[in-house]
Amino acid sequence: MPYIGRIIGLTMLNRIGFRFFNNMIVIKFNLKRNARDGTETLHDSYALNTSLHPRRNYKDDLWKITQPFLLLVGREDEVFIADEYPKVLAGHPTARFGSCPA
Repeated sequence: MPYIGRIIGLTMLNRIGFRFFNNMIVIKFNLKRNARDGTETLHDSYALNTSLHPRRNYKDDLWKITQPFLLLVGREDEVFIADEYPKVLAGHPTARFGSCPA
């Protein structure tokens, strides 16, 4: 269950550089007790949730990488379009791209 108002509020605060509340829970997962084994995550903080997504200026972030790196993606990814990655990385001096079936 996402706390949309909390996500919006924290995003606005982060835009002006105020990050004190980034540890607040913004998503809770309703995992049935009989499906738990003690290792699962039952909630995400704002900091964790935003770290799972590219930042708005992701291209600038990519171009700041000076070490060689390999971006490996699944061709059948259900969220991202694998064929678009080479276009994003085109011209990057240290980037390599690869894909796998899954």
